[in-house]
Amino acid sequence: MRAKGAIRLRLGSWNIGTLTGKSIELANILEKRKINIACIQETRWVGEKVRDVDMFKLWYFGREGQERVGILIDKDLRELVVEVRRVNNRLMTIKLVVGEAFHRRRFQGHIGVTSRGYDHVHGGFGFGDRNGGGTSLLDFARAFDLVIANSSFPKKREHLVSFRSSVTETQIDYLLCRKSDRGLCMDCKAIPSEYLSTLHKLPVMDLEITRNRVMYSQHRIKWGALTKAKAQELAVKLLTMGTWRSSGEGDLWWNREVQGKVKTKKAAYLKLVESVDEEEKRANREHHKLAKKEAKLAVTAVETATFSHLYEELDGRGRHKRLFRQIRVDEVEGAIRKISMGKAIGPDKIPEEFWKSVGKAGLEWLTRLFNVIFRMKKMPEEWRWITMVLVYKNKGDIQNCNNYQGIKLLSHTMKVWERVVELRVRRIISIFENQFGFIPGVRLQNPSTLLGD
Repeated sequence: MRAKGAIRLRLGSWNIGTLTGKSIELANILEKRKINIACIQETRWVGEKVRDVDMFKLWYFGREGQERVGILIDKDLRELVVEVRRVNNRLMTIKLVVGEAFHRRRFQGHIGVTSRGYDHVHGGFGFGDRNGGGTSLLDFARAFDLVIANSSFPKKREHLVSFRSSVTETQIDYLLCRKSDRGLCMDCKAIPSEYLSTLHKLPVMDLEITRNRVMYSQHRIKWGALTKAKAQELAVKLLTMGTWRSSGEGDLWWNREVQGKVKTKKAAYLKLVESVDEEEKRANREHHKLAKKEAKLAVTAVETATFSHLYEELDGRGRHKRLFRQIRVDEVEGAIRKISMGKAIGPDKIPEEFWKSVGKAGLEWLTRLFNVIFRMKKMPEEWRWITMVLVYKNKGDIQNCNNYQGIKLLSHTMKVWERVVELRVRRIISIFENQFGFIPGVRLQNPSTLLGD
């Protein structure tokens, strides 16, 4: 039974003799057998190219006079390819982002029926007698912590044989996976009924990969279930609680003058969009440009007045002395206590767990460092460095750089310094109740727009 949210993948490895004149037939067989990834050998195609083969995408590599290999990926996985390495005419690797990583390799040799000294590599369900090539393969797998999937499941004779001719039958094509990913392999066998003008059979391996589900610490709001009656009930509750009331000067940010200018700008924009002829559009464009300029000037004036009021608060009643007095150990200890554990380290390689475990002596040393920074008015140069990590957004082409989000890893020591200064500033200034950005416990998604009569 498949686990909830699991992805089922089927991998194949096939020696096709030649790909010339067989590409469409090969794609039809892979689609019929529901194979997502196929590693093919002896393609006899020269070059280092990529091309579409029906519903699959083919990466191949080969030089004149040597064996050539290729890898086909189906339409559902082709956009998840992040790296293709053409090592040589015998070896190619491909990397996909599907929740977990796995490896595919093809080797030749006879590993034998039993494990005999290779218990952690050989599953005990092989075929034939072991030879030198099989021993080399087992040694390779043991050196790189791999397991041979072909030997991990009890199968009938026809599902173990990967090469059959009129005089012999043997097992020479293998699929390997990492030992840590052994639990992902659900089945592995050779399909005896598929022919492509070659004596080699088609070995396949079924993988079941579970995606890591992202857990959210807060419940997500389902706005689709918001009816008109519920919206009116919410409006009454918010007005009763006084959520939108502020303490006097908070109206500086959103007074009636600014509201009127913004409303006029929006009305001018709607008229511009609804314009039909060129003369009307030209007049409305000038009107919108003027309204936009007036709204911008009104907002700038409000911001200037608000920040002037903030600076007066900092300078008045001796508050600047409270802001720039010497830092105490208890302030540093309180800032460290509020920092979360388990975060990625920054360029200085110092985790936050270090400062939480150094004890009183370490906190005193850090406090002295912060006071030196206060006196010298200069931070360490290392605090200006960042480590940029690119994270895939899980949508769009995975090879497109625009589909990645950059995350900056900063110094945790600098974060402690910033938190000490922030707590001092918050204690001596007033923050309006209708402020939603940069407020503990409040996110920018929280405000709701209530439309009334």
